[in-house]
Amino acid sequence: MKNSLFVADFFLLLRSRLSMPHTSACCGLLALFLCVSMPETGLCADEPLPKGTWSEPADGYSVDSFSLGEGRGRKGGFGDYAANERRYFEEWLPALFERTLVLDAPNMTRGFRWIFTGQRASLTISHDGPAKTLGLDITFYDSPAFDQLEGSVKEKHPNMPVKKASFSLPETDQKRALTVRIDQNQTLVVSADGVPILTVPWFYTFTQHQLQLSQGKGPVAFRLLTPQARKVSVTVDSSKTAQTILGWGGIGTPTAYHELSAEGRQQWWRWVADYNLLFQREYPAGGELNPEMDNWDRLSDAKAHGYGRNFPNGETSDFAYNKAMQDLGGFVIFEFWDFPRWIGKSADTYAKAMVNYCETAKAKTGSAPYAVGVQNEVEMKPELVEPFVTALRKGLDEKGFKDVKIHMANAPRITGARGRMTVYRDNPAVWEKIDFTASNVYDFQHHFSKLDGIDGLLKQWRGRAVGKPFLAIEWCINGREFQNDGYLTALCSGQSYHKLLTLADASLISYCWTILNVTQPSYATTRSLFAINRTNGFVPMPSSAQLRVYGAYSRRIQRGMIRSEAVSSDADVMASAFKDKTGRTTLVLLNRGSSPAEVKWTWPDAKPTTAELTDPYHQNQILAGAPKPTEPVIIPGGGIVTLSDVPLVSLPAGFQVP
Repeated sequence: MKNSLFVADFFLLLRSRLSMPHTSACCGLLALFLCVSMPETGLCADEPLPKGTWSEPADGYSVDSFSLGEGRGRKGGFGDYAANERRYFEEWLPALFERTLVLDAPNMTRGFRWIFTGQRASLTISHDGPAKTLGLDITFYDSPAFDQLEGSVKEKHPNMPVKKASFSLPETDQKRALTVRIDQNQTLVVSADGVPILTVPWFYTFTQHQLQLSQGKGPVAFRLLTPQARKVSVTVDSSKTAQTILGWGGIGTPTAYHELSAEGRQQWWRWVADYNLLFQREYPAGGELNPEMDNWDRLSDAKAHGYGRNFPNGETSDFAYNKAMQDLGGFVIFEFWDFPRWIGKSADTYAKAMVNYCETAKAKTGSAPYAVGVQNEVEMKPELVEPFVTALRKGLDEKGFKDVKIHMANAPRITGARGRMTVYRDNPAVWEKIDFTASNVYDFQHHFSKLDGIDGLLKQWRGRAVGKPFLAIEWCINGREFQNDGYLTALCSGQSYHKLLTLADASLISYCWTILNVTQPSYATTRSLFAINRTNGFVPMPSSAQLRVYGAYSRRIQRGMIRSEAVSSDADVMASAFKDKTGRTTLVLLNRGSSPAEVKWTWPDAKPTTAELTDPYHQNQILAGAPKPTEPVIIPGGGIVTLSDVPLVSLPAGFQVP
């Protein structure tokens, strides 16, 4: 295969390039594109396609038969096309989908273009009848910087083709079939006659598609095949229970909160309530804390947490903010990242600082934090763990904070936390003093191309953590290749939440940041649920599709609910079920298949009054009418439906905005 040595390197670069559409592109990327398929398909550009292996599906598909080019059509207007030679398909494409275009006349000489478009990019599959070739073209068009690239095509909009290829079509007497699919692994696959000719990492949704005749004259008959909903059953058994939910939320950084206008702060607390973000994770002054410990919440002492060229998202506390969180029924967890230098290796000095935070918090908010963590991310030497944990528990108890819980030091990833778990679990003097296991969970983004690959790690962690509830204390996507605001990446996050809840028995899933103050938008899209809209009065706004997917779980799975066993007949319909002590229930159904799912669910205890839909077009939208247990739920490919009778949190009358 010619040029096959370049394939692996190309896809590493392409994955990085596709995920950063707002940055200047690498002009060498275009020259590097030599082969459009993944190595396992073994098919390169400009090579003849093998004879068709596609066969007509027996059932499971709806068929839309239509013709273009019939009769005389007057060409004209911008683009110079005739109305009878173009079809705009009326559907709005789901996030994950499969569509097949069938030509019963495989050797026709008319040309056509099948075009898929979305907010960021387009895919064009072109048929050149006279030349008997099939072409592929992926183009980005969302950045004026693209027009400055060497070799860029000058059109009437910003435009950067990142992929062009053509394939010779064989003579055949079989039907010609072109298939486009986006699947759960953020992969775009294009097949011709059943042979994959493009398999590429893909991060953006296509929303619409169209078909346009280009060359020649005369009518052409087409058929569009769309998968019908597959039948799925979900059964919930309330007698089989697992963990109790503690909550949802993350770091509302004080420097960002103080940038909001008065109106913005009002809006912020409405968002906090509506999305049940009632957990505030403290990122305190840390290394900037003075020995007098009187600057916990001095905003000017906020330690700079540098993200790119953004203004600092400072590490500090805001006790007025924390009080408002507690007034809503929320809670705070505190831990150091870097220790103040004056702590050194002294366990007693460390415990004194931790206790002082609790004392200050109680004095300023009326309550000590719900829990404290040993330390965030920084690896503590094993020989220091026992004296530090022992001194912490002793110091809390002696100062009257016996109800303040302790979670183990959290590693950046579960793979690293396993080693820390050994240090804690194998030492009874340590294990008995902690209340929660904890880890940041950045492992997931390394499995986005095959998320089920992380299942074994999660089950192993649950087995080691048995007896102590698990806090997924920090989650977001910080890999540069995934920095985008698209729904497909958020859907990977949704699969991660499901797995954390059902495989790792997580009691809390904490997004890294709930709000950041950034000027480079890519730093907010996946690291934070919200950004600050400076063009509309300094108010909070969702920074990406991450909020709606997080909210599909957080809004109706509330503190104190207990997970029930939910069994799905289809591995691509991910079901998680929760019930509180009053009998209220929440069932979350995520369809990660490329076809819709018709889900018949059975849960005798559930009497949902609300169904919420989450997908690229709906942000936790409440659907009309109460769901009926006797009626199946239709979930589009990549969609999430939340069935519940749990009311949303609301701001109480007289709530004081800090």
